[in-house]
Amino acid sequence: MILTAEGDGRAVLLADFSGAEMASESFVTCVDLADANAYEARKALGMSEAAFVVSTSDAASLEDARAQGFWIDVACGLLLVPVLGGLNSAEAEQLTRLPVCGVLKTPSQIAKVARAIVQD
Repeated sequence: MILTAEGDGRAVLLADFSGAEMASESFVTCVDLADANAYEARKALGMSEAAFVVSTSDAASLEDARAQGFWIDVACGLLLVPVLGGLNSAEAEQLTRLPVCGVLKTPSQIAKVARAIVQD
């Protein structure tokens, strides 16, 4: 599953743990909100318990990630995609005020994470 639009390092992964009360069943939903309008995004997030903002490590993208994380009303973490000249994990956390939950260094790592989430 592709998590971002071509050339755009941003995406949001949503996790729905509402089924966690049932020991044998849980649900994870992945939604790319890059092109969603505000209503669609809020509706999707309203059904979630957690979300991840995926961002490249350049300052402009991280500023955007901070803005996205600001209006997300559920637990939110950052998945960081390093770029040349970008900020490190500690700097990214300080700028975005989101905890870095993972660093994805290659497109294949991004694809592996997406497949693992979808399969669970």
